[in-house]
Amino acid sequence: MGKCTTPVVFSLLIGLLPAAALGQGEAISTASDYPDPQCPRPDVKLIKPGYTHVGNIDDSGPVAPYNQKVKAYNREAQDYDACMHAYIDTANAELKRVQTDANERIHQISDAANARLKQIEAKLAAAVQDANQVAQDEAEKHK
Repeated sequence: MGKCTTPVVFSLLIGLLPAAALGQGEAISTASDYPDPQCPRPDVKLIKPGYTHVGNIDDSGPVAPYNQKVKAYNREAQDYDACMHAYIDTANAELKRVQTDANERIHQISDAANARLKQIEAKLAAAVQDANQVAQDEAEKHK
């Protein structure tokens, strides 16, 4: 009887492999498949101050073009900030979706494996009981 259980256990393990592979047959995205953010960075050169000998504080002379550049930079920085926040929110939502999907698949595989194990254990117990009965019947014949 000891020789019989080893092939059964081996067959059981081999039989579980297809169940464990459920859900793996589909294309699983890798980290490299997720897109990088497509947010243009603000141009830091816009706010690099120019050196002048005039210290104007109004919008005349060399200060006016600089102020326009700062305003342009601020718009770019706001756009970048909004874009990155949107990217991060989308990536976090995708992360949660992938985690939920993975957990559901693991649960399905576990449930299927546990059901299969119980079925095999019941059949194995019945086979052992039958083999024991046959051995007992043979022993009673030889008494």
